Amino acid sequence: MELSLNYIGTNQTALQKEYLKWLLSKSTCYLKQELSIKDISSMMAIVEKCLQFVGNISFSPVWIVLLDKVQMFGNRNETLQLYHKIDQEVLRLIMTGDPAPLSVLLHLWQTHLPSLEFVVIKVLEHMTMGSSSSWPCALSPKEILQKSFLVQASRHEPVICYALQSMLKSLSKQTQFTSVAAHILKLLSQDI
Repeated sequence: MELSLNYIGTNQTALQKEYLKWLLSKSTCYLKQELSIKDISSMMAIVEKCLQFVGNISFSPVWIVLLDKVQMFGNRNETLQLYHKIDQEVLRLIMTGDPAPLSVLLHLWQTHLPSLEFVVIKVLEHMTMGSSSSWPCALSPKEILQKSFLVQASRHEPVICYALQSMLKSLSKQTQFTSVAAHILKLLSQDI
């Protein structure tokens, strides 16, 4: 956003709204362009700028297109680092009780299963360890499960349901996750 005399005296909230509109506009224009494989650094830059808005419902359409574009770059080291940043932000949002929109999570988990696995393991760790887990969180294990959208996502997408069931069955064989994984598997089998 260019600095302009029009913004002098404008309150912080109005400036943030203007910045958000500007960022959405720029993101949309950029994403409409065809990207070549050489543009991974440009793609990383825009994803990193938009990362703070992954939980903002207004950015859902932008994030869905961004995730499609990121997927085009395959399993390069830079791409995996980018997914790691996205996963960390998604987890932070879940742990604070203000998760990313379900549509964004569904798209992320469908296009990059390791992101789903990351959230599953972190949620299970938190549910197993409770307050002693490494994540500062005021939410109960039940609230974390609800805010993670894992059960809801599995009800929307058969691929996610199958992947989640497979992960949980595998993790239930590890003693520290047995009861929690069994509980989540039971929830998944309801209403399916």
